[in-house]
Amino acid sequence: MKCITCGQEIPDTSTTCPYCNNKVEPIQTASQALGVDNNQLPQTPNDYKLPMDQLSLTGAISTVNPENSSVQQTVVENIPAPPQAPSVPTPPPAPSIPTPPAAPSTGTTNAIDVGTVQAAPAAPQEQVYFDPTKVNLDNVDLNANANAQTLDYTQTSASDKLGSTIDPSNAKTKNKGKKKTLGLIIALLLILAVFGGGVFVYFTQFQSADKRIDKVVDGLFKNITSINNSKFEEGSGTYKLSYSSSKNDDKFSINANGKYAYNLPSKKIDVIANITSINHNQELLDNELNVELYLESNRAYFLMQNFKNDYVYTDIDNSYTVIKDIESRFNNPEELLLFKLTNQLYDNGLDALTKDYHKYLTNISQNDINYQNITKGIREATKEVLKSANSTQTIENGNNVIKISLKSPDTLKNMNKTFINSLKNNKQAWQELVKLTGNENELYNSLMKVVEDATYQGINSDIIIATDMFKNNLKYIIIPSVKDNKVCYTTITPAGSGYKVVTKQEGREIVNITYSKSTSKTSTTETKTYKVNGVIYQDGVANNLNIELELVKDINPNKITVITRNSIDYQYLTETDYNDLASKLEVFGNLGVLFKSHYVGVTPSTEVDPETPPAEGE
Repeated sequence: MKCITCGQEIPDTSTTCPYCNNKVEPIQTASQALGVDNNQLPQTPNDYKLPMDQLSLTGAISTVNPENSSVQQTVVENIPAPPQAPSVPTPPPAPSIPTPPAAPSTGTTNAIDVGTVQAAPAAPQEQVYFDPTKVNLDNVDLNANANAQTLDYTQTSASDKLGSTIDPSNAKTKNKGKKKTLGLIIALLLILAVFGGGVFVYFTQFQSADKRIDKVVDGLFKNITSINNSKFEEGSGTYKLSYSSSKNDDKFSINANGKYAYNLPSKKIDVIANITSINHNQELLDNELNVELYLESNRAYFLMQNFKNDYVYTDIDNSYTVIKDIESRFNNPEELLLFKLTNQLYDNGLDALTKDYHKYLTNISQNDINYQNITKGIREATKEVLKSANSTQTIENGNNVIKISLKSPDTLKNMNKTFINSLKNNKQAWQELVKLTGNENELYNSLMKVVEDATYQGINSDIIIATDMFKNNLKYIIIPSVKDNKVCYTTITPAGSGYKVVTKQEGREIVNITYSKSTSKTSTTETKTYKVNGVIYQDGVANNLNIELELVKDINPNKITVITRNSIDYQYLTETDYNDLASKLEVFGNLGVLFKSHYVGVTPSTEVDPETPPAEGE
């Protein structure tokens, strides 16, 4: 060792310097100063976690590394700081203790800076020797506790802790960098969310009006476009019909079942009806009433099995004249439901159809017509009409709403023209329609004439199509119209397997009905059930309706076998035939009583030759 007075090298065991005679005191190790046996000193565990229950000292040493300084400072709390130790020879070997990594910088209250000491080697093999009873307080830094870290003397020596250093300036810089990066990421995500949300709303809610119209119309036409062409060529099956209505105390109902068959290439249609009940405030039948309508070529055959064994026939294009002639034989025929229905049907187009029935039936039987293409063409034309009109899109009550303006009278006219032209431009559909009607120019001109001759009135309302936000499913359609110079609003809403239809005029309901359809299949049949129920208001009085029709189709159609050999032409019925029929009807329960009260037995308008022609087939 060196003499602290003259600096000369002297033996380690000397107590006096041989050069300057100054007294030299031997230097103790830290373990010796504290009275600790190095041979019994436990080694620090690998994870450097110090047990709290071994804290036996009243003070702790903290090592700090001030910013921009390579010198370590030792802070001792409540322990007198030793003077700066001079270089000393290596002491006797002690158990090797690994240096723990630097701990995070923490603040220590009331720490005292005792000066600077030389940094320990990276892998120390010795303990630091100092005298804790001799403390130099000349250079005490009372602010050094800001970054001090506490040491536990019960687990490791001071030199181990002195070898651990931290750089708080680097940690702060890295933390600032991380915060800036995180802020940029959050800002970028917010920008993308706003921009992406706007694009999403635009593409899914506004730009997709055509897509929404397509899906709505497809849904409305689903049952029609699913028709197979074979259904219009040949088929057979059975049916059940239940109809009832009530208006105040006036109630009417009818129940029937029967069979049907058709073979269009052979120009044959046959419908048999077994009427089991007719109730008009009372039951009118005491026996089942059996009737049949058979159409072949351009003739209609009618049979009332309860009263006559032979068919009575007439030409189909002359059928309305025959019905009006029968009606003339009754008193107040407008009160009878049968004539009410037939007159309404003929007033709504059945008259024109019966006049051209022979032409249509001939075209159907002579041409292979694809009816699916026709119905699909009508569907696509409907889409085109809705897309061609001026429209706007909004979001209301969580629904996407498309509004088509009808303010201009020309709008409705142009929409009708668009429909016809779209149908004509659909070559597949138009070719099939031409096969059905027989003349392309005649078909187009007749349709356009209807459009040009119609009277149009602008409506200060819109067609409204509302769908849900994401799946484009129909929520409702509102269609305005004019009745008695007053605007009506018809709302169509999906309901189960069908639709609910509500029409209002001046805020009051005039129609509220629900339509539904269901289908089931077996190996031999396919059953479709249609139901209509609701209320129709007439002059403020509710008329309740309930209709159910069940159609059972045979997978393998039955052949039509109707014998018309002894049928009679209607115009050759005699007065005797009428009287015979009337006498049989008069005794047919309450229906006969009702018939007798209305029948007046008017002579037929067609004069019959004295010589009766032979029956058909003779």
